[in-house]
Amino acid sequence: MKFFSKTLKHLNFDFRSVKSGSTVLFNKLLGILLGYLIILYISRTYGPATVGVYTICYTILQIMGNLGRCGTDVYMLQKVSYLYPARDCKLTKYFKKSTQITVIVSLVLTIVLISNSPWVAETFLDSSYTYAVLAVAIGILPMAMININGAVLHGMENFSKFSFSTNTSIFLFSGIFLLISSAITTKDWIVFYSLSFGVVFTLMLGYLWVKNGFKELNQSQKNATISESWLKVLAQSYPMMLTASIMFLVNWTDSLMLGILKDTESVGLYSVASRIASVLILIPYSINAVVAPKFAKDYSNGIVKVKILKNVKNMSFLTTLGLVIPIFLIGRNILTLFGEEFSNSYYCLIILAIGILISNYFSLAEYVLQMSNNQDILWKCILLGLILNIFFNYLLIPSYGIEGAAVASALSIICWNIIAYLFAMKKINPLIKLNPQ
Repeated sequence: MKFFSKTLKHLNFDFRSVKSGSTVLFNKLLGILLGYLIILYISRTYGPATVGVYTICYTILQIMGNLGRCGTDVYMLQKVSYLYPARDCKLTKYFKKSTQITVIVSLVLTIVLISNSPWVAETFLDSSYTYAVLAVAIGILPMAMININGAVLHGMENFSKFSFSTNTSIFLFSGIFLLISSAITTKDWIVFYSLSFGVVFTLMLGYLWVKNGFKELNQSQKNATISESWLKVLAQSYPMMLTASIMFLVNWTDSLMLGILKDTESVGLYSVASRIASVLILIPYSINAVVAPKFAKDYSNGIVKVKILKNVKNMSFLTTLGLVIPIFLIGRNILTLFGEEFSNSYYCLIILAIGILISNYFSLAEYVLQMSNNQDILWKCILLGLILNIFFNYLLIPSYGIEGAAVASALSIICWNIIAYLFAMKKINPLIKLNPQ
């Protein structure tokens, strides 16, 4: 346990950082818990098939929302980070321009999805579920705007509102709507409309918080203009969307291909195992998030503290291992909470857990590449992971079902993390040689 205390000492934690990080982590955990509870309720009330349809519809909504915002959320985070401390009123101009781009693109995507809803339903679900696709199409624009509002709140360092609106709110409000509606009707269409309701209500709440934050800006500058055109904004935001989109597809390819190559019940069984396995990334995520700015500061000064990187790598692996062991022991019992049939996902859960355990050992590479201005290498590594995931899924799902999808996911995530790690170490190795620590 010696490296734990050493790493914490070197990181120079302050109360504000710990409090902010804890707030974000709490809302992340709460969002995951609420997501579990919704899946649990749907599985017990409507069965695994509806869970599968819900999972695919939510995936489609997230993909469309990500495309709709065109990376303007990260763009706004950059602008807010240096304009808000000066209370520069030009911030509202950038927000308006980003919103205009998002509204136009999202509405186009909404029209496209509605027009092709029968094909989407037949390809990924079943032709009888066209109404489910139409229900989630309502949420495309709100889903895109939620992340822009969240980026503004993040840049304002309002971590509680930022983390609540981006991690917790959708599941909270959609869950409330689902419970209320279930008392009126038992039709499964309320499952999909409850999702869109949660997204719309989250947008309204986030927008009110953003507008309230804008009141603190210097209104004497409200007539100030900005020189950046729509094309210039898109030129800066598009690469950010590309990285986020590829990462998202890596995470959701399994469910989409199970829907195509198998059936919605398989998607439902897999999605529960995947959600449980996703808990394994939370602690390493928090550790790496704290280390990232420290690394960036040292890197800008030509310093790389290799001992801290090694300690953090070991911490990520051991904390994950501490969670993997209970999954091996009681994973089947956890799965049966969602219904007896979900015990069939046990080996799928074990495979995913092993994949995440190994990849977490190398996960620091993602932050090293980002903080050392090597994002171009990172997205190429993630793209390779996506290609491998699609290939292995196509190869394994027809014969091995959800276990095949789990193997495909584990292999792809391990491969791209190891490759990214090798590139990251190669990039910082000259500084390590100059400043061995």
